[in-house]
Amino acid sequence: MKNYFSFSQAIEEIKKGNTVQRKWWRGKGNYIYLEKGVISSDYKYKEVNCLPKFLFNVYQEGVITKLPYIVFSDTTNCLNVGWQPNANDMLANDWCLVD
Repeated sequence: MKNYFSFSQAIEEIKKGNTVQRKWWRGKGNYIYLEKGVISSDYKYKEVNCLPKFLFNVYQEGVITKLPYIVFSDTTNCLNVGWQPNANDMLANDWCLVD
C-alpha cells in the first residue's frame, strides 16, 4: 500500500533526490523531480539565492551556471523544465514516491 502525503512533503522528498507523483498520475507515468543547480567549487557561501548548497552540483571551474528547478516528465518522456504546480497540486494529499 502506498503512503500518500502533502505537496509540502513532496517538495521535501524531491530535495532529497527522490521522484514523486500524484496518485492519479500513476497509471499515466507522469512524475516530477528536482534537477540540481550548478556552482563552482570555489563558491564560498552556504547558500545561493537563499537556496541551500546541497541543491547544487559542484564543478571545479567557473561560476554559478544554473539554479535548481523542478522537472515534470509525462507519458512520452517529454520533459517540462521549470514545471510549476497548480492550486490542485499544491492542496492535494495524494503525493507519493515513484516505485
